[in-house]
Formats: sequence, C-alpha cells, structure tokens
Amino acid sequence: MTKDQAIAVVRAPGIPDAARLCAALRAGGIRWIEFTRTAPGLAARLRGAVAANGDGVGAGTVMTGGQAEELIDAGARYLLTPDAVPRPKQRRRQEYPR
Repeated sequence: MTKDQAIAVVRAPGIPDAARLCAALRAGGIRWIEFTRTAPGLAARLRGAVAANGDGVGAGTVMTGGQAEELIDAGARYLLTPDAVPRPKQRRRQEYPR
C-alpha cells in the first residue's frame, strides 16, 4: 500500500457488481479498493469482489469485532476502523497476526 498513490473508497447505496467495479478500477490503475459498510449486503458483494480481484480489496468503517469477523469471513484483505481496533475472535488473531 505504501507504493501506491491512491485508494478508492466505494460508498454507495448499492453495488450491483462489485467484482466488475473492482476490475474497472484496477484497469484504471487503482490497486487498493475499500468498500464501506454503508452498502447493503456488503459481505456477499465483498466475497465476489475478492474472488475476482484478490489482494487489495478491503472494507471500512468497521466498528465492532462482529463486523470484523463477518468481513474477514467474506474475504476482506484489510479492514479500516475510525477508532479503536475491533478484536475478532481468537482464531482470527492466529490466522491473521498483527
């Protein structure tokens, strides 16, 4: 992430095709894409986006450990939080050490 100049933050009331959106952003040179939790059904959309685009796809505005769990399970490669870091369950800390 330190080599890139930009990160796309996708905040929309709906994301019909997150995988296609990620592909278009990547084609334009954006390698880091954050989907905010404001989009309904984010976990399902994130799952498809990560499957199609791999690394560089994450989620933001994560406020609780439960939200972190859900988004990690959906494949988020990174999480952003506006304040204190939410703590996912112990098994996640073992899988994704700090």
